[in-house]
Amino acid sequence: MSAIGTKASRSVQARAQTSTVPAPVAFRARSRELLRAMLLDATCAQLLERPWEALSMLEVARAAGVHRSSLYNEFGTREGLIRALLAREAARLPALLSAPLSARSAAPAAALAETFERFLDASRENGLLAALLRPGEAELLALASTRRSATLGRLSGAVQEAWPGLEGADCAQVAELLFRFALSLARFPADGSTAAHVGGLLGSYVQARLRTPWVPPAPARGASPLPQRPRGLAPPALRLRES
Repeated sequence: MSAIGTKASRSVQARAQTSTVPAPVAFRARSRELLRAMLLDATCAQLLERPWEALSMLEVARAAGVHRSSLYNEFGTREGLIRALLAREAARLPALLSAPLSARSAAPAAALAETFERFLDASRENGLLAALLRPGEAELLALASTRRSATLGRLSGAVQEAWPGLEGADCAQVAELLFRFALSLARFPADGSTAAHVGGLLGSYVQARLRTPWVPPAPARGASPLPQRPRGLAPPALRLRES
């Protein structure tokens, strides 16, 4: 064999040794990921139109454009399907809510008001969130409750990242209130100023714990202006602590 042929052979062998995942295996793994995402997206979209109890595996498969056997092969059962969707959305929700916290951490009230607005938008567009907020979804709520602690833990971590000066207990409290207020706002919609008012309330608590000046959030378009706190007056939460 020539020197060139020997070098080429060694080069091919070296590439084969450094490749940890054969191309066909990587392709199959990627194809499965795409199929799984497509099936979960189809389930989420169907939940915008009908309750979970009325949604069949056949309808999900038809919406995704696949045979029903593909759905069963991937998730096993109907409960396996909804648990997978709950797991995915529980991982996504804290990231969605935490983005404004990091971007506008210097103004907690404004950051929290934007966070509530984001959640309200998601509750209208995301089928799973919409279903969880509908009356009569007892089975779905029971399954979702198993993800509550993990979701709050991630959200508490996002609060800690946005405001490192908060103690761990305060971060957990803010995450709990943020989650509960967001659910209440989505379940019982009000006018456009509500998110700003609730953001201001929770933001004043954050600033009181941080000992930072109070900055009110800008009112939503078309909403009544927020009441301005007189200059030099501490936020309500701080005044209670100092009294």
